Amino acid sequence: MTLASEGKVTRDARDSQRREMLGLMAAGVVHDVNNLLTIIGNYASFAIDAETPPTPPDEDRWRRLVADIEQIQRAAARGSELTSRLLAFARPGAGAAESLAVNGVVRDALALIRGALGKQIEIVLDLDPDCRPVVFDRTELDQVLVNLIINARDAMPGGGALTLRTRTVGPAEGRGRAVRIAVIDSGEGIPPEVLTRVFEPFFSTKPAGQGSGLGLAVVREIVDGRGGQVLIDSLPGNGTTVELLLPAA
Repeated sequence: MTLASEGKVTRDARDSQRREMLGLMAAGVVHDVNNLLTIIGNYASFAIDAETPPTPPDEDRWRRLVADIEQIQRAAARGSELTSRLLAFARPGAGAAESLAVNGVVRDALALIRGALGKQIEIVLDLDPDCRPVVFDRTELDQVLVNLIINARDAMPGGGALTLRTRTVGPAEGRGRAVRIAVIDSGEGIPPEVLTRVFEPFFSTKPAGQGSGLGLAVVREIVDGRGGQVLIDSLPGNGTTVELLLPAA
């Protein structure tokens, strides 16, 4: 019985696809960390150049110095957060299912890959402020979202709009409340004959060497394993919407 006929992805295949994404993510994180180091360097210079407060102290000058140091602290904390998320992503199986604030996870996944999206991609965040949390492994949910964001980018080689949307939806079809996470691109869309095969392991329309064909297969395996669903809607010329329907905590 073959892997494709079962429609399942082995752990080796998932790890291979994870390594493929890590290269893209690393490029984005390095870009962001370099920007953060520039901020740290600039504000540190401002603080060093500040004159010692005279007597009596110049309160405005002192407040500016404190503000510069606070900027250094924020940039350093953000750099630490980015590298921690990348390291966590590189260590599969290190986490366990936990209650996750969905909007925060979406923002963090976007931060991991934003530098690799390019300036031609417009990011639109449409996040429900009252979105319910979900119970999920954080690293797995990162992998799913980064995967979908990369696919959306690849569908817009000439640029376009990438929308990330979250909503809480009511009970339906015997299920309880759920959280819907949508990744929407304004790209070329998917022909019907291809759309029926997008979840097949190793199926890819990309040129050789530009994709393993494991992306959506891995997404579906992870989401199905957590009791969720993956839905995809696309028409040629009208972009693509991939929705994750996850049980709400």
